[in-house]
Amino acid sequence: MSERPPRSIDVARRAGVSRATVSHILNGQGGRFSPETLQRVRRAAEDLGYVPSSAGRSLVKGRSDLVMIVFPFMTMTDLQDIVDVLSEGLAEHGFNTIVQLSGPVGSEAHLRLRHVADSLRPAGIIDLGGLTRKDHEEFRRLGLPVVGTAVDSRGAGSDLALGRVQAEHLVARGFRQVAYASLTDERGHPFDQGRAEATRAVCAENGLPEPYLFGVPLDADGATNALAAMLKSIPAPVGIACFNDDVALAVLHATRTLGLDVPCTIGVLGMGKGPLGQLAEPRLSTVWGDMRPMLVALLDALLMEFGGADRITEVDFASLRVEQGETT
Repeated sequence: MSERPPRSIDVARRAGVSRATVSHILNGQGGRFSPETLQRVRRAAEDLGYVPSSAGRSLVKGRSDLVMIVFPFMTMTDLQDIVDVLSEGLAEHGFNTIVQLSGPVGSEAHLRLRHVADSLRPAGIIDLGGLTRKDHEEFRRLGLPVVGTAVDSRGAGSDLALGRVQAEHLVARGFRQVAYASLTDERGHPFDQGRAEATRAVCAENGLPEPYLFGVPLDADGATNALAAMLKSIPAPVGIACFNDDVALAVLHATRTLGLDVPCTIGVLGMGKGPLGQLAEPRLSTVWGDMRPMLVALLDALLMEFGGADRITEVDFASLRVEQGETT
């Protein structure tokens, strides 16, 4: 028969205190106890390998210790990096994370996500584009703090900054006709609006025509047809700012199929500095930068709801830069 895991009563007996004292101290409520008592209880818990349960912490604090991170149903190559940054920051304040992927509005996946949030009642939600403004409002009515792209300018700001860096680079490389290529598939892409808006602004500032906006699927025939249709609508040369490196690689494939010169006839600029783009021939030009400040700002915004942060980290997108390849 396996040995049972240690319980709070075992810690209490070892430290010579009550179970209530153990509960208060190990759940962050030990301010009224002496340093000696705090040390004795923590040492006893460590010696026994005792970890307070999530349910117990929730009862003591009056709320869950879970924070839900919601991702949109879309292509994201840096999902793990984003989760690591947010999880580490939340763990420092005693929170655990649960990651949920949303789906198109009205889909089963989207409705299921709302049901999960309603059932778990997490301490808060960090939305990276998977929820609508209506979702935010409904969750707040349930008493769940929500921060994220639908209501928070920090998320939208990153899209505007990325779009501006892409468009300004293409203009600086001499392109007088600019296009923006989004990803066409069944997934939602909440970041396109900010990128397209920034591209329009840069074109207007430089006295250029309205940018051509079009979708590119991640398949050979679809990408080729999309690029051919673009060239029937606007004259070459064209500098194309792409939603991400995957879209940029699809556009590159289409240029080869159509026999177009890169970068003289078609300039291609990705986003993300993925490894495949840097191995491509020609090597992909792409925009990249440290997104950590934006994530930390969202984290601060949520922690302020619980008194865990007294200010929101200022987001500076100066780290965004172009990795110059051979496609622009």
